[in-house]
Amino acid sequence: MAQPIPKTTYEHIVLLTDLTSRSQSALSYARAFSHYYSSRLTLVHALEDPSFPKSRLSRAYEVRARAARAGLHALADALRSDGMEIQVHLVESASCAEGLVRAIHQLEPDLIVQGTAGIADARRVLVGSVAESVFRRVAKPVLTVGISVPPFTGKELQFERVLMMTDFGTQCGQIAVYALSLAEEFRARVSLCHIHDGRFAPWHKEEVQRYFDNALSGYIERSTKDWCDPEEVVAFGEVDAQMESLMFHKKPDLILMGAHSLGPLGTRGKPGTAFKVIARSRCPVLTLLSSAQELPGASAWEHDMDLMILD
Repeated sequence: MAQPIPKTTYEHIVLLTDLTSRSQSALSYARAFSHYYSSRLTLVHALEDPSFPKSRLSRAYEVRARAARAGLHALADALRSDGMEIQVHLVESASCAEGLVRAIHQLEPDLIVQGTAGIADARRVLVGSVAESVFRRVAKPVLTVGISVPPFTGKELQFERVLMMTDFGTQCGQIAVYALSLAEEFRARVSLCHIHDGRFAPWHKEEVQRYFDNALSGYIERSTKDWCDPEEVVAFGEVDAQMESLMFHKKPDLILMGAHSLGPLGTRGKPGTAFKVIARSRCPVLTLLSSAQELPGASAWEHDMDLMILD
């Protein structure tokens, strides 16, 4: 059933940054979103050390912490000179992913922006992907800017082609509403897409096409067609190949999709579909967690001393 389309707003945005050049594209989108929505922006950097908090007593660790604080404040000062409201948080933790997820839980932003080194990052085998761990464990929308995405250089945030990919998971309706809300905001063309690999339905292709066309249409309010011309796209075949084909032919400047929660292997195993899309995309990908699982309540962290947040 179609849902009313609320206006998308972001009062508080968090940028996860490693303070290297790899974060430049993510920074450019965080800045653009913050300008467009008049949001306050919090810069978060994780200082990871497996022996934390014992390591805090060492001279080497203090040198690293001092450099990280200086890097955060230098970046914040540059953004403030552009008229932005900026806060900084340095997270100290034994695990980068754990520290960032807990910081997000405490900060409660409306949107998280992060970069990623992609599937080829050698660290994935040992510790998994930090970026994937974040968007698979956080209930808030996460905008991940892949390594192939160039920095945003426009004067004002603008999206012309929005692509939503769905497997009809539990959050499909919410993701569709989100995609249509952003499309309305920017007067963008929106494509709602489903890839069917044919493994689970003994129907004829025409029946499958009709079924999914109707299912996708069910998420579109009739009034939506007054301001945009949404299309429903059903692709058949191997998921990875069809995903590449959709991105090539639709040439989106924003992709939206659901992300399943973290599995028992964490992110050290084979990357899931959402991360493959992010790694191959030339535009940012906004994900919403596709299950009811959210971050644990504050009580779950009460006795965990592995996290320090410093202003």
